[in-house]
Amino acid sequence: MGVRDSVTTRAGQSHEGGAGIVFGRAGRGPSSAWRFRPVSRARTRWLRSLSPGDHVILGDDAYGGTYRLLTRIFGNWGLTISTVDLEDLDAVRSAIRESSKMIWLETPSNPLLKVVSISALSEVAHEHGAMLVVDNTFATPYLQRPLTLGADVVVHSTTKYVGGHSDVLGGFVATNNDVFGRDVAISPVRDRRGTGSLDCYLLLRGLKTLGVRMDRHCSNASAIATFLSSHAR
Repeated sequence: MGVRDSVTTRAGQSHEGGAGIVFGRAGRGPSSAWRFRPVSRARTRWLRSLSPGDHVILGDDAYGGTYRLLTRIFGNWGLTISTVDLEDLDAVRSAIRESSKMIWLETPSNPLLKVVSISALSEVAHEHGAMLVVDNTFATPYLQRPLTLGADVVVHSTTKYVGGHSDVLGGFVATNNDVFGRDVAISPVRDRRGTGSLDCYLLLRGLKTLGVRMDRHCSNASAIATFLSSHAR
């Protein structure tokens, strides 16, 4: 199945086809890809695939918006949440319950920039029948492609590095799982949360310079780290 973009203004008519295809290709291989506005809708869509009584494991330094969404909103709907140091695989295994359905990972995390092995955590999740969702906002598809490392779903806030100009809000979701894909495909239509044409244009503009900008971010960070590591203080 080719990359599909199902964010529509009318049933069966997509005004985001170009954006969906380009973002899908940027992720190197998802079978399904969607744009949402804002990113909270992208996160919410996957959490709504769960049921009351299901259990979610979240990193102990996860983005505050994600933590509040899980605890204050979905907690009231009957989801249970455990926060764990996801670098410690033994701690992750100890936190898993029979009701565990999802591990939500950020790598690098926001705000502490922890880096976790996606492939190792994928093995743990799949051993117990849970899905692995990776928030790839900080790395972007240019530096990291979680679907190739075993993730089931990838979420991006395109407001940040992908957009790159602080003038657009958005989120992006991709998956290789056709079952997940069919389920989520109707969400933007049903919820009327698609992305406008101008937003798509601005994000495509940002994507054209993503590689250049990320290369410069990396070289600048390396120069600063080298300077600080050798500084007397």
